[in-house]
Amino acid sequence: MRRMITKLCRVLAADCLAATTFAAPGLTQDIKRVRGADLFTDLQEYAGKPVILTDGLVFGATNSGALVTTGDVTFSISVQGIDRESFRFFLTNCSDIMEQDCKVPLVVTPTGKFNMEWPVLKDVRIAR
Repeated sequence: MRRMITKLCRVLAADCLAATTFAAPGLTQDIKRVRGADLFTDLQEYAGKPVILTDGLVFGATNSGALVTTGDVTFSISVQGIDRESFRFFLTNCSDIMEQDCKVPLVVTPTGKFNMEWPVLKDVRIAR
C-alpha cells in the first residue's frame, strides 16, 4: 500500500501530502483510542503522546482556541499545532455551546499542563 501511494505521489505531487496523511497505514490506526475520563485520570501517562479522543464535543471556539467536553471532563484546545482545516471547522460550526455537529473524534496530544482549570491539548485535528 505504501509503495502504491509513493508512486501516486510522484505523479500527483499536489495530492502527495493528503494521500500520505490520510491513507498511510498506521497513522491513525496505531494511535490509542481513549475516552475523556480515561485521558483525564491518566493525563501524565499520555502527556506528549498523540491519542484519539473518542467522545469529545467541541464548543466555545474562538481565535485563541476552543474547549472540548467529554461528559463531566473539559479540556482546553490550544491553537499550538492545530490542523488548519479542523480549526476552520471549529470556528465555523463550534463557537456556540454544545452543537451536536461538533461531536467528532479528535487526534490530540495532551501537554500535561493546565490552562486555568482545564488540561491543555495541542496538535489537535479531526480524526478521519
